[in-house]
Amino acid sequence: MWPDRLVWSVAIRGLLGSGRLTALTMVVVSVSVILVIFLTSLIEGLRLQLVAETTGAIPHIVIEPAERKPIAPNRLSTSEELVIGRRSAWTRELEKVEDWRRWAGFVEDFDESIVAVSPNVDGQGFIARGEERKAVRIYGVEPERFDAIIGIEKNIRRGRFLRLAPGECVIGEALAESLGVDIGDRVRVTTSTGTRADKRVAGVFLTGFGALAEGSLLVTLGDGQSLFDVGSAFTS
Repeated sequence: MWPDRLVWSVAIRGLLGSGRLTALTMVVVSVSVILVIFLTSLIEGLRLQLVAETTGAIPHIVIEPAERKPIAPNRLSTSEELVIGRRSAWTRELEKVEDWRRWAGFVEDFDESIVAVSPNVDGQGFIARGEERKAVRIYGVEPERFDAIIGIEKNIRRGRFLRLAPGECVIGEALAESLGVDIGDRVRVTTSTGTRADKRVAGVFLTGFGALAEGSLLVTLGDGQSLFDVGSAFTS
């Protein structure tokens, strides 16, 4: 229902009768609307940045080989025969999966919503330069596949990642500063199994995920397989 003529006349007379009050009211309303739009955009931008930094630094799904569990000899027998065995230490080996290309193709074709698959060989180790020595997580990756999941190339500060060659490595900026190394410097990499190799720093990256930038070392998939002695297999 439209307001009657009396209401309109009172409203117009109120607006025109006090110009300063009308101008002040318009300014206050305009500033309030601008603040609401600004704060809404800021909160939404922070939310999107937080989600991107969190989910962009880790894979959404990780496929790993089943963990081996020792079985007592008496459980292997289906009869009531007495089983005599000897207690021995169980050597824990790096779990691996053979024929990564077949598995990568299977996962890629499993569902159309899967956008990228990256076979990795990863394990604990150390990186050293002179007297400085830091514990790191070593990742042997195919740069193009890995970058499709965790965007390293776009966060490269110096050097490169996608054209990573055998004998080279990429590390986080915080790790590079703590070791005092830069592009072209050589570092000594030692795995948890005792394998050692010298690598040349080919790239330095910085992401919003501190654990990745401070404690990760990236090498080619072939170098990772050699360091952890898994042949042509992968670990995840």
